[in-house]
Amino acid sequence: MKKWVAGTVAGTCLVLGLVGCSAESTPEDGKAEAPSAAAPAAPASAVEAVRKVATSTNAVDSFAMDLTVVSAGTTVKGVGHVQVKPTAAVSLEMKAGAEGAITMVLIDKIMYMNMGGEEIVPGKPWMKVDLADAAAAAGAGDALGPIQQTDPNTLATLFAASSDVVRVGEETVEGTQTVHYKGTVDTAALAADPATKEAAANFGADGVVSFEIWVDGDDLMRKAVASITADGVPAELTMLFRDFGKPVTITPPPAGEIAAAPAS
Repeated sequence: MKKWVAGTVAGTCLVLGLVGCSAESTPEDGKAEAPSAAAPAAPASAVEAVRKVATSTNAVDSFAMDLTVVSAGTTVKGVGHVQVKPTAAVSLEMKAGAEGAITMVLIDKIMYMNMGGEEIVPGKPWMKVDLADAAAAAGAGDALGPIQQTDPNTLATLFAASSDVVRVGEETVEGTQTVHYKGTVDTAALAADPATKEAAANFGADGVVSFEIWVDGDDLMRKAVASITADGVPAELTMLFRDFGKPVTITPPPAGEIAAAPAS
């Protein structure tokens, strides 16, 4: 298995928590309309603005995303789609330099991974990982576990707890007017606070985390950057979000092409 997979999956966990990968808190009518991406409203406090992000993303059924992870001298780029409701599902293709592309499909806590030509069983390019089982194991479990643990409000809760969030100004992200905020959070302090202890554990990073977010007029995140350290390895995550509320179709690979993940 490529060495950069585990770190990339961990980064993906943070992304999913940030944008609200959860099937909970569906609006009363069971449907969520695509936001209009209105111009940013009059400035609110930076902390209040960050708190609104979790509420707004929780009303979105789906979105598309670009992901870049820079860690240990390697840059991994990914393009994906996320379905939040009625069942959480993710399709993400990642590539690191000359390495072959890795495709990840997550449906109802089952992860399918295509290693780009590296087959565990001949003729079966997809590896199946049950996250419930992996969470209890070493190695892959350590990286994949946060996906099922991440709450839609995890990162918003942590960022809102920052004492130094500031409003940087208004900027355009992919043609959409946004407000840019930045700040830091001390994960050790948050882990010691009963109000944020669970969110800090789900976040999975160590020490002080620097973050920047770009929020549109619907309080939806259009871009996020986070500098983190996980298991002693620093990484910078950059995420772009678009196509909120547009239908996506995410299905598992053909059964005949799937092999069970090897025992750790």
